Amino acid sequence: MIRSFALAALAVGLVGLAAPRAARAAEPKSTGTVDISSSVPDLGKLNAFQGTGVILGQKEWERLAADWGIKDVPKVDFSKELLLVGTWRGTNFKFLGDVKDGNLMVELVGDKAVEPGFRFKVVSLPRKGITKFQGKELPPAERSTEQPIEEKNVGELTGNVSDRGLLKTPRAAASSRPKRSGT
Repeated sequence: MIRSFALAALAVGLVGLAAPRAARAAEPKSTGTVDISSSVPDLGKLNAFQGTGVILGQKEWERLAADWGIKDVPKVDFSKELLLVGTWRGTNFKFLGDVKDGNLMVELVGDKAVEPGFRFKVVSLPRKGITKFQGKELPPAERSTEQPIEEKNVGELTGNVSDRGLLKTPRAAASSRPKRSGT
């Protein structure tokens, strides 16, 4: 009898090791460009963004920030990042998420006590490898509006100046030139 129980326990243990383990959701790794959480006392402003979602453009981000009273809105390179946004009616919550096959799946977890107004959290995530959010296709990444500064090589100029009067400062040299008569 003890032998049967030991064999059954061993079999259960082996099946547990052989079965694929479900990936545990964790807080998504933020890029650090945006990591803002606060509260809004006016529940009516929850209509601007309710639940969880992503922001994929600077104008949309600036509109939401203005509506929720976020000052000094950080600039985001949406060709490389996206913003994950969540709202909650309780005092405390966090994101739990996982990316599998390019699909970012996120849920909010927190306390159940309903508070006046709502809380929000906005974090920037790397866009690389994320093509879907909650199973829905995302549009292609927005191109960065900043253009790199093109540097031009400055060549070395040499030469001889036979008129020593031209070696004066440019203003002095210009005033010492003979004036032309109009034609």
